Amino acid sequence: MKTNKNGLNSKEVEKRQEKFGKNELEEIKKTTAFEIFIRQIKNPLIIVLIIAAIISFLLNEKIDAIVILFAIFLNAIIGFIQEEKAEKTMEALKKMVKFEAVVLRDGKKIKLDIKELVPGDIVFLESGDRIPADGRIIESTEFSTDESILTGESIHIKKDNHKITKNIELSGRTNMVYMATNSVSGRAVFVVTETGNKTEVGKINDLIKFKEDKTPIEKKQAKLAMQITKIIIGACILMFIIGVTFGRDIFEMFITSVAIAVSAMPEGLVIGVTVILAIGMRAILKKNALVRNLNAAQTLGSVGIICTDKTGTITQGKMYVTEIYTEDQEVKVLNIDRKLDVKIGISVELTAKIFSKCNNAYFSKNIKEIKNINEILGSPTEKALLYFSLKNNIKSISIDDRLDEIPFSSDKKVMFTMNKNNSKRNIIYTKGAPEKILEISDFIYKDGKVIKLDKKTREKIENKFKEIASLGLRILGCAFKECPKKEINFKNIDINNEFIFVGFVGISDPVRVDAKDVIKECRNAGVRLCMITGDNKIIARSIGDQTGLIDKNNIIMEGIEIDKLTDHELEKIIKKVGIFARTTPSHKLRIIKAFKNNGEIVSMTGDGVNDAPALKLADIGVALGSGTDIAKESSDIILLDDSLKNIIASVEQGRVVYRNIQKMTFFLLSDSFSRMFLIIGSIFLGFPIPILASQILISNLIEDTFPAMALSKEPADDDIMKEPPVGQDENILNFEMKFLIGFISLFLSFFMLFVFYFLYYIKGIDLKEARTVIFAISSVDSMLYVFSAKNLHKKITLNSIINNKYLLYAVLISFLSLIFIIYNPLMNKIFTTVPLTFIDWVLIFLVSLITIFLIEIIKYLFNKKYLKNK
Repeated sequence: MKTNKNGLNSKEVEKRQEKFGKNELEEIKKTTAFEIFIRQIKNPLIIVLIIAAIISFLLNEKIDAIVILFAIFLNAIIGFIQEEKAEKTMEALKKMVKFEAVVLRDGKKIKLDIKELVPGDIVFLESGDRIPADGRIIESTEFSTDESILTGESIHIKKDNHKITKNIELSGRTNMVYMATNSVSGRAVFVVTETGNKTEVGKINDLIKFKEDKTPIEKKQAKLAMQITKIIIGACILMFIIGVTFGRDIFEMFITSVAIAVSAMPEGLVIGVTVILAIGMRAILKKNALVRNLNAAQTLGSVGIICTDKTGTITQGKMYVTEIYTEDQEVKVLNIDRKLDVKIGISVELTAKIFSKCNNAYFSKNIKEIKNINEILGSPTEKALLYFSLKNNIKSISIDDRLDEIPFSSDKKVMFTMNKNNSKRNIIYTKGAPEKILEISDFIYKDGKVIKLDKKTREKIENKFKEIASLGLRILGCAFKECPKKEINFKNIDINNEFIFVGFVGISDPVRVDAKDVIKECRNAGVRLCMITGDNKIIARSIGDQTGLIDKNNIIMEGIEIDKLTDHELEKIIKKVGIFARTTPSHKLRIIKAFKNNGEIVSMTGDGVNDAPALKLADIGVALGSGTDIAKESSDIILLDDSLKNIIASVEQGRVVYRNIQKMTFFLLSDSFSRMFLIIGSIFLGFPIPILASQILISNLIEDTFPAMALSKEPADDDIMKEPPVGQDENILNFEMKFLIGFISLFLSFFMLFVFYFLYYIKGIDLKEARTVIFAISSVDSMLYVFSAKNLHKKITLNSIINNKYLLYAVLISFLSLIFIIYNPLMNKIFTTVPLTFIDWVLIFLVSLITIFLIEIIKYLFNKKYLKNK
């Protein structure tokens, strides 16, 4: 790095700043309020409506244009309000680095803004400092760091200046420090090797700048919009050809065809979808998950793969003592937050005492009773040891009697403390790697006595701790010995023998209580849960066995194995992988891409900086509420309480949202198309047009929209989590729905044509009145038909009518609006309606009830045949 013991000089710093630039990360661009608003307009259905509004203005159909623009504006406002709320709920992205560092320049230690650091600078670190750049350690004293934001694992890593082998993974580079990670103990001096976006955290920052693909739901909406447009345009071209063929004026037919095309567009669809998504967002928020954009609410319902980190989602994200072994007693800790249910023997009590004495974790003296592990400060391992002692009322846990200490080192893998004792001798406690503790132990504590440690007992202990270690637990052994009272430090003490072995503990990050049930629930719903972790294969397998994540059909794959595969090979084998271990951010990206290339809709859960690229690439990125700001900014959903259970609860709500959108789309399209086919049929038969474009528009917007929006409040169907997720290639409307839309639309249009023929040609009533009756029948039909459209597989029942009170209110509002349009003089002029008689209303309701009855028969016959074939 071309530096020396005096650090860089001012001239060299200037040159390097010019060459390497400032030591800062390029910020992720924040979504502005204007961009959120424009995002609402970009919806494919909205674009079609905008075109329809422009055409209406050009044809001087101002009422039609205003009604359409009102629908567009209302939709945009609803969507904007919901997404803007979500953005404000989440904290704005905080800069990863904004602080000072102690640097050696021109032979002097100075404090400066870390933005001014350049490669070659010598930086001094103390415990608690945030590391300002990537660098190589040149001096260290009992130094360790927390690199969890990069690796995803909350284990403190011991660091020193020793050489390491080449091509070692990031978590194994023990002579390097990394920007935005934290120093947790000791002190160190390092020389800066990389700054800004060249650092490890900077590389991840670059990875999340790629352009996101449209979500599967956005693609489906675009496809649906195109299909609707093609059908309407095709129908209107047919209408134009039929009209001209039957001798109608060409210009008149052109104007009529365009007007009907505009009015046939289901304006209520975009508003209804937005309302359903907004209500879905609020429902998901009640399950402690914050949805950051509307489309994520429905994409959740289609998720087939959930990729999740281990720490904090499947596990609790905290270390606890879960196994204790002594020659007298073996104990499994079943409830980590309560006192042991079994009586503690003297050996277990001594083991806990040693681990609390030979320990640097601490808590505030103002706290009378420790209620949870977060009240203890220190490294995760030492917190776990002290917490166990406190919960089990082990006496003499204070370290005020400590005389001297030899800290844990990565070479010796043991820690020693010398403490005062009540007897005439002082006492030395030690903890560390069990094989090292056994190595210095010549005796063993058993039944309250000290006896010689023979070869057979030694082998038995070794086999036992290897057995527990194979379960993925971290093992620590402990021992003690006495020394003369006059010795107050380790200067004259032999610490390599004569110790009395007492026992060892197994420490782990326990699996969440609900993890196994959640995984089972995922499988029942046809959703596959895949764990991606930076931990080794042993720990990964242990978690997999405990939760049921892996079985005979699933394998564990390490990052190094992924590196040997091509993308195509990974896509083939990934179907059999249940857990990925020893992974890096680039591995996570390849895993997500492989799943997506296999046609899966993928959700990724994570909390660290290292998870951000994968969160952004996934169809649904889910960040933990306790995660880093970059992870949250890259996500679509934030789990406010970090619970894995809330992911599947959100998936369930996403399915409710998706199914309600299907119901609403089915209802609106069959309604709109029935009116369009009504007009085509009338032109073909040479009738006057039975319903005007303005009447269709107002019916679409008011008579249909309120009931359609009320469908957003439909409760979940009983079978919603027993069906597989909707595939990426499946349309919003399946074959069954498309068939029924076509059949029901044609049926309704023919039935209304017959009524129009009867009224106008047989009864000879005025054309305005006949059109008003058809307008009323079309509207009342919609209000009743919505109860049939709620469930295509079940008949209308009293319960299905009353189980959604919002739908009842919506139908009432729609009916009152219809009355207002028919009886208000101003509305009569705008929409060409006339007041109707009592007899007219009897006919309207009679016809509407008959059509609904016949539609229910059609549903029954179709389902009987379709479901049988299926």
